[in-house]
Amino acid sequence: MRDLTSEEKLKYGETEYVKYESYPEDESPVFGRFWTQEQLDDKGCGGLTKMSLDIAETYARHPGFYGSTYCVHCHMHKAVEEFKWEDGEVVGS
Repeated sequence: MRDLTSEEKLKYGETEYVKYESYPEDESPVFGRFWTQEQLDDKGCGGLTKMSLDIAETYARHPGFYGSTYCVHCHMHKAVEEFKWEDGEVVGS
């Protein structure tokens, strides 16, 4: 994640964007997303990730079983603590 360039600040000045994250990190910044400070403070991308029933059941039986899970919105594995169930409870807690 990086700060916005001067050009991006001019182009998106009406928005609340403060950071840019390119996907994948080591390649050309053709794909990526802009982040607001509110999103960064929340530590969530806002995307919805679903899981199969068998994986959900494993989380229910053994909350600490997995150390990370895949965010389908960000296209990367992230710490389980960054995910919340629909009721707002942190996954793996």
